[in-house]
Amino acid sequence: MIHPEHPTHLSRRHFLQSCGAAVGLGTAPSILGAVPGMASRIHVGVIGLGARGSYLLQAFLNHPEVQVRAVCDVDRHHYRANPWGQGPALGREPARKMVESFYAQRAARERYQGCLVFEDYRSLCQREDIDAVVVATPDHWHYHQVMAALAHGKDVYCEKPVTHTFMEGKILYREVKRRKAIFQTGSQQRSTANFHRAVLLLRNGHVGRLKRVEVGLPKGYTEPGASAEISPVPSNLNYDLWSGPAPLLPYMRARHHRFWRGHRAYGGGNIMDWIGHQRHCPLGGRDGCVRTRRGGSHWMDAIVYRRVRHTCGLRNSMCLPRRCGLGDCFPTPHGHAVDRRGRLGGGGSGQADGFGRTMDQA
Repeated sequence: MIHPEHPTHLSRRHFLQSCGAAVGLGTAPSILGAVPGMASRIHVGVIGLGARGSYLLQAFLNHPEVQVRAVCDVDRHHYRANPWGQGPALGREPARKMVESFYAQRAARERYQGCLVFEDYRSLCQREDIDAVVVATPDHWHYHQVMAALAHGKDVYCEKPVTHTFMEGKILYREVKRRKAIFQTGSQQRSTANFHRAVLLLRNGHVGRLKRVEVGLPKGYTEPGASAEISPVPSNLNYDLWSGPAPLLPYMRARHHRFWRGHRAYGGGNIMDWIGHQRHCPLGGRDGCVRTRRGGSHWMDAIVYRRVRHTCGLRNSMCLPRRCGLGDCFPTPHGHAVDRRGRLGGGGSGQADGFGRTMDQA
């Protein structure tokens, strides 16, 4: 229950420390007590409204201590990997409609128009009326968006994997500790009751001495998940901003919605997709040092998913992929990267874009 004398601080901490498991299970946490007014709720902004982000958005809407204040996505409207008009509508405009429809119905009003909509995550993070930020974008954006949220005093719930690279993760957790912020990520199988019970059985010796743990994962991206034909960027998408700190590759459906994880510029394949769930459970079931080995898996064998080397032109910044602050100054694994242009630009093949890079040809 929210303490009336300290509504924002206590409710925010209580909320973010209890929500991680609940959104993974598809239900909001059960909080006893009266539904608080809008002024005492935690104002949340959601960045990334694809399939997962929209799922999280619905869970947060159902939480009585939350007021979803803003949504942000570089894609105005899409249907993930489905043909246009088929399947759930995703993107920032469907998310806005979801929020406004929910609050209009709850307040028994004909209309509700209190949801802010952004294309650029920086505009959302700078809002003083937002307490906490949800990050559900592709992996290559996690570090930058979380760091921006922290820099503006927000608490954060971020989807797994927390960062695209190991060094980004080390910098991020130190920044969370330095700011004394609340940060949570979702590894839902650590929170699900049956997995929790399995860990308790292991730790209490009910299955004997643990010698070996095998974790099964889906096969890798051996073939393109969708069309690998280079095509024009959809008019509803800011592809430059979607690419962000990654190489600006020619647009194709095989590297975009749903299938971006296959390219190492954006994600880490099925290993980084699933290992945050699967590996945590065996690690939770034993103490001490654990040795792991990967075998029988396929890396991104399809040519459209192979890594593209890229340099950013900024001294002492990370170049695989490029790590620019995009208008902010953030520490990178090899120093600080600063984008002093303060703007995002377009760019065709062979032309410099707003990040000071040229469009890759492969």
